[in-house]
Amino acid sequence: MPMKRLSEVAIFMVLACWLAHAADPFTLSVSLPAQVMKAGSPVKIEIVLRNISDHDLRFVTFPVADAGAEAAAINFSAAVVDSDGNAAPYTALGERLMNSALSYSMPVAWIVEAPNTCGPDKKRYSRTALPQWCPLCADADIEEANRKCGASRISFDIGKLFDLSKPAKYTIQISKYVADRKQFVNSNKVVATITP
Repeated sequence: MPMKRLSEVAIFMVLACWLAHAADPFTLSVSLPAQVMKAGSPVKIEIVLRNISDHDLRFVTFPVADAGAEAAAINFSAAVVDSDGNAAPYTALGERLMNSALSYSMPVAWIVEAPNTCGPDKKRYSRTALPQWCPLCADADIEEANRKCGASRISFDIGKLFDLSKPAKYTIQISKYVADRKQFVNSNKVVATITP
């Protein structure tokens, strides 16, 4: 093989290895159960974080006692803009959560299992291998953990964090920071239409 060709192959292999390690370890998707809502109604969103790496992903979260289900938002960044491109303002709760003006409890590990350990033919959890979050699981809890294996689903009312009282079309996108890559993984965008 000529020397020039050999160097091209070597550069290609180095680039391919770098790109393989540069892949995001997870994907984010966001959905709205309803796309059209009246002003003042809840604007429920569901976020799915799906592990696409070859290993379990471990995150740390800080439960916030007085914030309800919306406390899950501290694990993500959210961009909510109206059809004119203006950012929706925070509500009082959104301001507190996003600016961390809270008293947190002890950190809790949040684990999303590797997809190669999940699936209909692979039962990761059983009576002898209980999920970490459920030390006294019933059989139904174990089945549910096996069904959700490899993904984490979080639902909350984003209208409690952002003021969506003005009738408009709001585009919502969720992001999560990947520290070892020093960049964000972004979700798809969804549009919530708020009517009078």
